[in-house]
Formats: sequence, C-alpha cells, structure tokens
Amino acid sequence: MRKTFQSRGNIELLSQRIVAVYGSREAPSVLEGDVALAARNMAMEEMTVAGGWQSRLEKCFLSSFVRVGRGYLISYAARKLEDRALSPAMNRMLDEKRLLQVAPDVATIRPTVKTVARRDALLLEQCHVVLFLYLSPGGQLAMLFEYLLAKGFPVYVLDHAFNRTWLKQGGLPFHADDTATLL
Repeated sequence: MRKTFQSRGNIELLSQRIVAVYGSREAPSVLEGDVALAARNMAMEEMTVAGGWQSRLEKCFLSSFVRVGRGYLISYAARKLEDRALSPAMNRMLDEKRLLQVAPDVATIRPTVKTVARRDALLLEQCHVVLFLYLSPGGQLAMLFEYLLAKGFPVYVLDHAFNRTWLKQGGLPFHADDTATLL
C-alpha cells in the first residue's frame, strides 16, 4: 500500500537544509530559557526547522521561533491538516511562504502510534541534522537517539548538565548561542 501525505504551504522548504527538533515530554523546566534562546537565534539566522511540536519544550521552541518573525518552519502533524487551526503568526508565515505543514493522509482525527511513526519516519528522511533539546532516559527519543547515532546521522544535543549522558554517548554539543554548528 502506498503511503501518502497531505501538505499545505511552501513545498520548496524541503530543498533547504532542515534541522529536526525533538524534546522529550518529561523535561526539566529549567531548560526552557536555553531552548527559547536557541529558537530565537536559529530564527534570526533564517534556518529551516522541522518537528511535530508536541512536547512542552518543543512548543517553547516553536513559540520563540515564530515570535522572531524570521526563519522557516516545517510542521509535521500526526493527524489531518484540516483539523489543525493556525495561529495568526503561523498564518502570517504561511502567507510569507515560510511555512510548510505535512501530515499523513489518514481518516483518524486523533494521532495514533502508527501515524506518529509515519510522521517521524518522513521527518527523518527529509532532515539533514537532528537537534535534541532533552532526552528522557529509557524513552522513545532515547531509542531514536541511539538509532541515529548508530546510522552515523548528525545528532546534536542541547549542551546542558541535564543532557550530559547523551553528550558522553556521542551526541554533538549544541550551544544555544552558537547556531553555526548546525549549518
């Protein structure tokens, strides 16, 4: 069976260097300052970032990134695009051709494990670099981190004491004020 996806926005963003952004659901709130700084700096550099934007840290990143009014965003949903309302800032990005939304062509309204897996597989096929904001030990993102490292994929981790385990395991350090490392 052929897997199809829906899209809305500037499809040409897929030809740019894409940084996928992930953060575990259970993350220390102390990371939010560094995450917001990283997002603002990446937007100022007009980078293209992509993600599902589900966890608290991912939402913090997204909010700070969008607020700058620069940069390019790819939002990978795990449910139908018609079910997703855009904020005024996201509508502005859509009008300015700085936004692309992608989602599996599915009948379900709520995301399922299967649609989330399809979304993540597509995101990883299209990105060039992965940035982990935080990883919970033993979680799904920790398994993804290990898988990507084993495949030789460029994997960056926000340089913070809470992420030392992942940096020691081979994640490349990313400093919130040095976006050039991702280019």
